[in-house]
Amino acid sequence: MAFAIYTNQSEPSYSNAADGTIVTSAEVDFTGLSGYQEDQYQFEITPGDAPISMNWGSRSRAAWGSSYAISSETFQLYYQGRAKAAANVYLNQRIIQVCIWYTRNSVFVSSKVCSNASASSGYWTAGLEVSVGVWDSIGLNDPKTIFDISTSRIAPNAIF
Repeated sequence: MAFAIYTNQSEPSYSNAADGTIVTSAEVDFTGLSGYQEDQYQFEITPGDAPISMNWGSRSRAAWGSSYAISSETFQLYYQGRAKAAANVYLNQRIIQVCIWYTRNSVFVSSKVCSNASASSGYWTAGLEVSVGVWDSIGLNDPKTIFDISTSRIAPNAIF
């Protein structure tokens, strides 16, 4: 499994349609909040692999506290990604957005879906779990399917 991390990169927003089973959410712009940081991760998917998750040292993690992004093979060659921004504080940063999507050769092959935490009256509330799926390409020379994740984090006491 290949892994890459890109820090503090921004990208355009994309409209997303509901997948019919789980409510999806579009990307929200949190860039003006105190301590804003965006991280992007990419995982190359190989058919038959275990669920994709983050590797932190020798431990495999699919979460930042109660926030998470996970991709798993649900049927042969069909990948299902799930994500949730739980508004929790992890490593002194509040996780307020988790977005996921699939690409091949840097081209979107799925919708981009985002779980967005929200704040009201000084309290943060977790976003809904979002989901997106994609069939893998089976050609011998086809590009690999990549699971893309972005997280938005802010200072623990910042309010939207």
